[in-house]
Amino acid sequence: MFSINQGLDHVTRDDLITAARAAESKGYATFTVADHFNTPMAPFTALAIAAEATTTLRVAPYVLDNDFRHPSITAREVATIDELSGGRFDFGIGAGWKKPEYLEAGFTFDRPGVRISRLVEALQIFDQLFRGQPASFHGEHYHLEGLVLRPLSADRPRPPIMIGGGSPRILGVAATWADIVSVAVKATPEGRIDSGDSTAEGLEEKMRWVRDVAGDRFDRLTINAPLMDVMIGPDARALARRKLDELRSPDSFLAWTKELTEDDLLASPYFFFGTVADIVEHATASRERFGISSYSILGRTTADLGPVVEALRS
Repeated sequence: MFSINQGLDHVTRDDLITAARAAESKGYATFTVADHFNTPMAPFTALAIAAEATTTLRVAPYVLDNDFRHPSITAREVATIDELSGGRFDFGIGAGWKKPEYLEAGFTFDRPGVRISRLVEALQIFDQLFRGQPASFHGEHYHLEGLVLRPLSADRPRPPIMIGGGSPRILGVAATWADIVSVAVKATPEGRIDSGDSTAEGLEEKMRWVRDVAGDRFDRLTINAPLMDVMIGPDARALARRKLDELRSPDSFLAWTKELTEDDLLASPYFFFGTVADIVEHATASRERFGISSYSILGRTTADLGPVVEALRS
């Protein structure tokens, strides 16, 4: 299963519809839109248009920042788009991580424990609201008094929940509440990606955290991994070397907490290099080792992944 993140620099309605229909025709499972202020569109409106332009493609925010909306507002938006799309919505949500955009938008960037506690309260509220009964909740961060959700979602009791993150606590929350666990590379306090957390060994440790908390639920979970890049060509090692040079540039999204090697990138489940056959072999090995059955493309790749998606589906 592959998901694609809509990552165009400039988006018009026609761009969006073209991208969504192309994703569907190439066999992608899900079309996703990020929830960041520096991206060219807000997720709910864009995903509604993408769903309207397609027939089987699922749509999802990858992922909503819980802090940007009260859970009662989020639940209503989610239920509406799920109902209007005929039950094709995946409810991706996280605790937030990108400090600069919080400060730019005037939000308080609380420490991780507070943000995750707020997400847990929101998940409890969602659990009540999607059942269609009056929801009352009195927590540290949120309060509801008999709110009834309208409309209800097409999926009952709710759309599939996807929670992403890279730290033990947020992955524990995902293992408890989510249907899809997106095992991400953790972010630094400055909002960059931790290079030392992008290795195969890093993911192996995360999967132990998820298994320990999920217990009997684990076999029912879909494990997702966000791909940092995909580069298709005849020489996987040469491509990894080129990518490593890019990552060392001052403009890289990585924070270098660990010096990565070509072998690290080639073994990492967060990067795909080589021929279509190489990539299929790597994805298959990652499924067997880590349980990954879903990938999300983060919009940084220019490779045509249609042949890869077709090969993996077959």
